[in-house]
Amino acid sequence: MKKYNEAIDDYTKEIQQHSSNRNAYLNRGTLYTKQNDYEKAIADYSKVLELSPNDVDALYNRAITKRNNKDYKGAIEDYDKILGLFPDNLEAMNNRGVTKYYLKNYTDAIKDYSAVIEKDNTFNKVYYNRGLALLAMQKNEDAVLDFTREIQNNPKSFESYYERAIANKNLNHFSTALEDITSAIELNSQNADCYKQRAILLCQMEKDLNNALADINKSMELDKIDTEKLLIRAIILCKLENYNKALEDLNKVLAKEPKNVEAKQLKTFALQRK
Repeated sequence: MKKYNEAIDDYTKEIQQHSSNRNAYLNRGTLYTKQNDYEKAIADYSKVLELSPNDVDALYNRAITKRNNKDYKGAIEDYDKILGLFPDNLEAMNNRGVTKYYLKNYTDAIKDYSAVIEKDNTFNKVYYNRGLALLAMQKNEDAVLDFTREIQNNPKSFESYYERAIANKNLNHFSTALEDITSAIELNSQNADCYKQRAILLCQMEKDLNNALADINKSMELDKIDTEKLLIRAIILCKLENYNKALEDLNKVLAKEPKNVEAKQLKTFALQRK
């Protein structure tokens, strides 16, 4: 951070001496982006565009920064400008799709991803991105196909195995989903969500409940302990007939969420069986 501040000071001095120095604004904007100081970064990129309205680097950097700042519509406007100048800019086309996805405009996001695929079906993460949009639209079978294509392009994409597991679970293909989530864990053993999802799957399948318990505990170890994980563990503990431990977790859930209906119902069940 200190190095960034020193570099920013240097670029500021350069700008004070040469107010039309395009590179100084662009580089200072990049440093502001790295510091998550998005408003200042956007101001610097906009200054570059005042000097040169079709500067693609400034447009691209501003689009990314606007997206990071959750100004999704503004980011799309910048990507539109880039694609108006360079229709074959696949990076801009893919990123515009990602931004449309954030706006939950899944249909148009898929159009962008599909346009990228038509030009380069090995483009990094494009099948994964399209798969996410399809998954959001509950087109699970199509999502499975896209995640499979992404895995073929990038066999170490643990995210693709993870999302394919979700799609397969939605299709009630539990055994296949379990294989996928296990592959995701083998590729990234420090991802808390992977262990959580495997715990849910094992619990739903009522298979290896002790391993399900171990998985949800691992998820809690790797990441924050929230009410969702506590409730999942309580469900597993009830299936294991460990009602006292389940009640401990349920009381923690209800202390934070007194109106949680599922927790209330499960607590009643556990008290009856205790």
